[in-house]
Amino acid sequence: MVYQDVSLEKWPYQNYFKTSNYLSSTSDGAFSELEYYELNVTY
Repeated sequence: MVYQDVSLEKWPYQNYFKTSNYLSSTSDGAFSELEYYELNVTY
């Protein structure tokens, strides 16, 4: 997926890396858990 947005014009880099978990539930007691055992990033 490619995002085209005016806010990208403000970003001086040509790449963006993000790792996360986005919980989209509004139910009471909902939670999310994420564990990384290893993460290697090279560029």
